[in-house]
Amino acid sequence: MKDFLTMVKKLYHRNYEDSMEAIKEQQIPCAYFYPMEPFASGNIDAVREWGMNVTTICTWDKNVGEINYPACRVVGLKEFLSDPREVKIMLLHPQMWLPVLDKVLAPLGVDSINLGHLQDAINIRDFIFDNLPRLYETYACLGQEESKKSYLAAIAGNVSWQIRDYHFAPEPQYMLESFIPQEDDIAIDGGAYDGGTARLFASLGAKVYAFEMDRRNYEVCQAKAEQYGFVVENMGLSNVEADAHYNSGGTASCKLDHGAEKAHFISVDAYVERANLPRVDYIKLDVEGAEREVLEGAAASILKWKPKMAISAYHRPYDLWDLREYVSALCPSYRFEFRHYPIDVTDYWLSEQDKALLREYGLGYKIPTSCETVLYCCS
Repeated sequence: MKDFLTMVKKLYHRNYEDSMEAIKEQQIPCAYFYPMEPFASGNIDAVREWGMNVTTICTWDKNVGEINYPACRVVGLKEFLSDPREVKIMLLHPQMWLPVLDKVLAPLGVDSINLGHLQDAINIRDFIFDNLPRLYETYACLGQEESKKSYLAAIAGNVSWQIRDYHFAPEPQYMLESFIPQEDDIAIDGGAYDGGTARLFASLGAKVYAFEMDRRNYEVCQAKAEQYGFVVENMGLSNVEADAHYNSGGTASCKLDHGAEKAHFISVDAYVERANLPRVDYIKLDVEGAEREVLEGAAASILKWKPKMAISAYHRPYDLWDLREYVSALCPSYRFEFRHYPIDVTDYWLSEQDKALLREYGLGYKIPTSCETVLYCCS
């Protein structure tokens, strides 16, 4: 209880709105990091219109001279790191992988904040405060101290929008000891994307049934399935069986009523019966916000076999408590752990040019973000 209350107290002083207001009122010298080319002055003008004391524009080290913006010092990242001058805050353009820069900024005493829509930040903060009792109930259900630490950090980071408030796990995603599929286990992989996770589970000796609704992703996944010996279905998982629309977006493909693409969806329980599976030992879900409805469609299997589960818990603000509440109500014997992972972009997402820059600055390919929190369940 003490640690939870300490976190709540912190939220009152380290939330996005108050942080930005303090930066403005105190006229703290800021830099604005803009990663794209060509430079768009409208972005920095908008930040300055907030009243921020932006003294520096920072970019990657190439073509810096092409930016004609006399109101600010314009430097490449190398020059900034060697001479940050009076800058205390780096405002990061809203590009998802930029928070990795915190690794090189922190030793200089430069904080970083991910720029976002102020009203969105206020809404998330208020939503968190309105649901503190439910957050505490889930916090109290977590077993390991590492889980409690990660959970409190996830709440704090979601309110502050500062990457260093999060706490990231060292092990690969879904590989928490005692919560991984074993040899001869029957594993369901919901949201298989390119088959990377299904391949990993298959390498452990599990019999894997992977589901990927996006046709483009499925074709990539199918090649891995043939090579590494797992089953992949070009279907999505849901709580009912039906055709439905989705939006195709690579790793972020999601079920969407007005999406341009259409796929077939099936429940875990219906698939188990149709495929004549003898049991389900493990379920992993990363289905872009549909985790709750997939759990509903797996209720009979969960009650009957009590599989280990690893459930993505970040797509909707209430996933931080709602998913745990549903599993607990369905099967009270489940115990829970919680972890937060950086995104490993070794094989996807960034361009080769971006990766070269990450290598140049020794930043690696594991990107810290607010995403990739996982609720682990085991009975």
